[in-house]
Amino acid sequence: MYKVVIVDDEPIIRAGLRELLPWEELGMQIVFEAENGAAALDYLHTHRVEILITDIRMEVMDGLELIRQAKALYPQLHCVILTGFDDFAYTKAAIRLGIENYILKPVDEKELLETLSGIENKLMQEEKGETVLDREKQVILQSVLTRWLSGSIEESALRHRANFLDLPLNDAYVQACVLRLLDIRSIAERQAVGMEIIRTWQTAENVRMRVCWENGRDLVLVFSGELAGCGKQLHEQLRQLMRSIEQKRRIKLFAAFGSLQDDPLRLNQSYQDARRVAELSLVLPAGSVMEYRKQYFDGESELVPRIDFEKLEAAIYEGNSEEIISIWSSWKQRVSAATPNPQLVRSYVAETMCRLIVLRSDMLSAEADEWEGRSVLESLYAAGTSAELTAELERYSLSFAERLRQRRSTINPSVRRMVEIVEKQYSRELTIRGMAEQFNANPVYLGRLFKEETGQSFTAFLNQVRIREAKRQLLETDKTVAAIASSVGYLSQGYFTNLFKKSVGCFPREYRLRRR
Repeated sequence: MYKVVIVDDEPIIRAGLRELLPWEELGMQIVFEAENGAAALDYLHTHRVEILITDIRMEVMDGLELIRQAKALYPQLHCVILTGFDDFAYTKAAIRLGIENYILKPVDEKELLETLSGIENKLMQEEKGETVLDREKQVILQSVLTRWLSGSIEESALRHRANFLDLPLNDAYVQACVLRLLDIRSIAERQAVGMEIIRTWQTAENVRMRVCWENGRDLVLVFSGELAGCGKQLHEQLRQLMRSIEQKRRIKLFAAFGSLQDDPLRLNQSYQDARRVAELSLVLPAGSVMEYRKQYFDGESELVPRIDFEKLEAAIYEGNSEEIISIWSSWKQRVSAATPNPQLVRSYVAETMCRLIVLRSDMLSAEADEWEGRSVLESLYAAGTSAELTAELERYSLSFAERLRQRRSTINPSVRRMVEIVEKQYSRELTIRGMAEQFNANPVYLGRLFKEETGQSFTAFLNQVRIREAKRQLLETDKTVAAIASSVGYLSQGYFTNLFKKSVGCFPREYRLRRR
């Protein structure tokens, strides 16, 4: 077991970290906890550990000083910072100390798990070889790339970091590509694929490339340079590389290029387009290299009747079978009357089905069967008529609603009551600690029980309900974004808009304009 020390001045944070991850499954053991750096350093003087997780701002001794002195004792110590203090100067100082990651609170479980899994891999393999990117830039680069792709970083902040990170803000063109690993088996494999791509593209002419780790399945490639005249060449080079990786590692890939942008600041648009194309990996063959075409997506809104997805989502959540059947029946009639291009119909159906699969995964978590979704998509792809398409979509929607109903009927009474409270009182300040006081229970135990029963953390479920209500208000009222944020329980409009963007894929104002 690799030994872990956790340092944070908030007991609830330390308790939460203990319960957040399957430490034993990671091959790790929390051997000591401290409320400040001095107490942790005293322990480290007499005990050797492999991993240090610490906050920055603490009394007696802060996290940065702790890391400096701990690294003097154990140069190979792997350090992770968890902090609510987002400051670029602090981030740079931390990175120069050789930390593994700088994670902002509230802690993203997936990001922390991936960080620790990466550390575990390094420890197991005792890798001390060369890295493609300079070590002290790597962590910051990944963070900035992620924010740049999502559109959540201000232009001034991006330009401030551009020189330090060698970002392509002065290049003529920029283009995002989502590289989907269809049968990925481990984080280590994903990282290995990314590093192989980086090494290969060092020899490419006139094209620069950066890699961002998006999640357990996707890598995001950012290409820049003189791309206008070498699109086909770029695609073919990537296709050959994909074949090589598949042969070597037995990993199937799907490449989705976003729109080509002549303004690097519009990378987010290219990325959003690439994500739309990547959804087609569920119906198109592995090994495909697809590029965004406006007429394939934006054009379909004029040629293919669309459903009100929010209305469908609400019907599924409420278990309203009659409404679900009515929605799909109406769509079938409109498709038959419009006689649109069959390929555009199939493309829209695939996109809608992908959204349903994602929604099912969010609502049912571990209960969601990805392979069932793939089976339905295969049936959709083989269907020859709109009636067959509609029947499959209707069946899946009804099955989804029934699974939700069954879960609610068997859920723990305390958890069921918590769900009811959230759905009715989402505008109030609701926390797992407050719920624990109301139910006279231990907050750590109650949080764990809620996640076991629902597949989501309490905070994730609360945000889901709030965002759903915010979407309704954006479409049905003329309230300002600030007013809506306040009405659903967020004191900060900025926090609300960023959370909305992460959840929905666009900012609230964009959502209102697109959907109305």
